[in-house]
Amino acid sequence: QNFVYDMELSPGNTRDMLAMTGVITSTTKKHSLITLLQDMEYIHGQLFERTVESGCGSVTCLPGALTMLRFSAFRRMAKYYFADKAEQCDDLFDYGKCHLGEDRWLTHLFMIGAKKRFQIQMCTSAFCKTEAVQTYQSLIKQRRRWFLGFITNEVCM
Repeated sequence: QNFVYDMELSPGNTRDMLAMTGVITSTTKKHSLITLLQDMEYIHGQLFERTVESGCGSVTCLPGALTMLRFSAFRRMAKYYFADKAEQCDDLFDYGKCHLGEDRWLTHLFMIGAKKRFQIQMCTSAFCKTEAVQTYQSLIKQRRRWFLGFITNEVCM
């Protein structure tokens, strides 16, 4: 509802928004220090980092947990996003770009397709919760994958 308002219905809207993300927080059955720190990190990342990126012209990561896409724009990017290029990858860098950081890869494709600034934005009034990892080992695996995806896609951007 809030995404639709910000993308289409807000006063003065030019209706050219390609994609938006919102505020994501974590939820778990058992609370621990790891889950509390993750939730704090998510909130900081959403309300500070992504909001600043949004104000500068474009959010650099549309997370899978909460992203609203304009269908026509996604249809244009789909042939690149869903192309199975595992056999065509020249090196591990190319593989990491498409398969480890798939949310950043999709954002990169949208940034290429954007005709002007402020078409990939943060909607601070849209919220969702995602399941947080419970153990330190799972956290390390998750962050390693996120870091490798971040590095390979940031070099491309």
